[in-house]
Amino acid sequence: MEKYGLKYVVALRENHGVWMLSHEKVTRTRWQKFDRIFSSNKIEVHYIREIIFGHRTSLRYWEITTDQALLPPNSTWFLMTNKTGNIQKTVGNIYGLRTWIEYGFKQ
Repeated sequence: MEKYGLKYVVALRENHGVWMLSHEKVTRTRWQKFDRIFSSNKIEVHYIREIIFGHRTSLRYWEITTDQALLPPNSTWFLMTNKTGNIQKTVGNIYGLRTWIEYGFKQ
């Protein structure tokens, strides 16, 4: 996808590894609230933060949850994207399109 300049958002498992130099550290930004908008126009409050492995690169990692204190496994997602800019408010809704895309492929 990089070769063709395609932008993407993909889910990762919590145990996904990232190569870093031994002196680099993992940092996380502060949680930010955003409105998750569903296809039915229902709105739920979710929280998002960026996870930075060593230093920020063109691949960005995000953690999204419904509860920033408990991080419930069934409503916490880890995403990787190469989208640029200030995407904190949109990446969660973009990823939410996954359900409709999967449905379309099944049909």
